[in-house]
Amino acid sequence: MKRLKTHGEPVQCHLDDIGVQHGSELSSLSRDVLRSWERFLAPLRDQTFDLLQIGVGTGASLRTWREWFPKARLVGLDPRRLVLDPPIGGCTIVQGNQTELDALQPLLRDYRFRLIVDDGSHHPDDQVQTFQLLFPWLEPDSVYICAGFDESTILAENQDRQERQQQGSQKMKGRTKGAGGPERATRPGETLARSPKRPSRPPNLRTGPAWFAELGRSLAASDLPSRRTPEQPMREFIRRKATGVYLLPGCVVVTN
Repeated sequence: MKRLKTHGEPVQCHLDDIGVQHGSELSSLSRDVLRSWERFLAPLRDQTFDLLQIGVGTGASLRTWREWFPKARLVGLDPRRLVLDPPIGGCTIVQGNQTELDALQPLLRDYRFRLIVDDGSHHPDDQVQTFQLLFPWLEPDSVYICAGFDESTILAENQDRQERQQQGSQKMKGRTKGAGGPERATRPGETLARSPKRPSRPPNLRTGPAWFAELGRSLAASDLPSRRTPEQPMREFIRRKATGVYLLPGCVVVTN
């Protein structure tokens, strides 16, 4: 591992140290994810490969990658037209949306990515769609990182799951009591008030953390269900392609 000098004393150089130097939000200055990512990214450090960063921001993360991966070709994708000052050597900035094929196809044609970091829109639907578009194109022994999970999204999906479980329990109770009549008789002209039903996302349309969690469960499953669902082709593909799904605070890491 390279060493940096601070006041004449050599110190161990970790990925987070570099991120802090460049002011990256991914470092312990803010979101503090680089320390957990280092174990996945260390094997790539001295290799020659292509890296895609979705969401450029100020360029601090790309500058971090430039120092941590000295032999990599860097690509930054952002919906804004950006010019970094000073420019980053060996780095190309591309304007485009992360879910637009017109923006992604030229990149997939010209580069062979072994590391993709999605730190773009942070929208759950975009995160899953981008993963489905790009993960199949990763070279062997690659890493895909989806960053920026919104904690409110996790809470909302947990609430949806709990409500579905409660509704299922209530239906079972209703069926059990059906033979003996309703729990409380209504007076003439009276109707029992029903709480408004909150729309929930169908299980096969989950996005964000819940989608990646389901992906991990399907990868770890010893066998696949015999009944085919809309998710089944994805699960079968993941079992062939992915080697691991790691849910970490605020992000997920998928390896192949």
